[in-house]
Amino acid sequence: MKQIQKLFSLTSLFLLFTFLSCATANGFIKDGEFYTEPEVLPLTVLVNENQQWKEVTEGITFTEYKIPQIKVIWKCVKIDLDTPGLKLEFAPNPYNIENWFPTFHVKTYMKNQNWIVGINTTPFDKNKNPVGIIKYKKACNRSDAVENYSALVFSENPLRASILENQFLAENYDYSVGGFYTILKDQEIIEYKRFKRSRTACGTSENGRFLYLFATCADNCPSGRNGLNYEECAFILQFLGAEDAMEFDGGHSTALEIYGQKPVRPSLQRKVPAALGFTVLQTDDEF
Repeated sequence: MKQIQKLFSLTSLFLLFTFLSCATANGFIKDGEFYTEPEVLPLTVLVNENQQWKEVTEGITFTEYKIPQIKVIWKCVKIDLDTPGLKLEFAPNPYNIENWFPTFHVKTYMKNQNWIVGINTTPFDKNKNPVGIIKYKKACNRSDAVENYSALVFSENPLRASILENQFLAENYDYSVGGFYTILKDQEIIEYKRFKRSRTACGTSENGRFLYLFATCADNCPSGRNGLNYEECAFILQFLGAEDAMEFDGGHSTALEIYGQKPVRPSLQRKVPAALGFTVLQTDDEF
């Protein structure tokens, strides 16, 4: 028993040291949260002014940057929803009603389903039940909508993405996933508390033709409590071309997986109950 207690104490000290060593790089802790000074870093620190988009496959590109001042990395995927053969995917499989809310790692699900891009979406409670809307046509149930949380919704013919500030407004859409709050509305940034976390977010532009999937976390650090705040995420997405943007679940849930590229996720990662992905079919396949 004493050996177990000693091992537990050493493990706890190691995790505490790791958290502090990650979180205190060029920043400070207040009320248990990590901040930088200034609390919202300027755009000149957050991005490279000559940010380049790299192709993953037709219609899907990504860009990335490592912020040296705070040892944080971010990546953003830009998807042209007009791409021939592009297919929207949900996890878990919406047709498996009896097992609709299992938890999984995005990297594992993405690999098994041959996704090109995958990102975690909806937050969840202590029992791993989703908190906020998830809807895939009529093939699945969904968790209850949350009025003050946002939702990413999709319409078809043509495929378009929109961000709603109230999840109850998603009733008329066939496809929707919930998250937290809208951070960018009509190119205007919305202010929130400014502590730093690993984050996942999404954005839209050109009347929903382009979808942006974004994630950030500390570089080589297991903690989910070091990254960017909502406004910094919004500044970056705005710089990259997004007109509207919202936050998905973050912290240790953060996961943006891109085929053939290094993912963005903390090394200590939670399993999640929901994710969004994309594949590109051959143009002669049915969409």
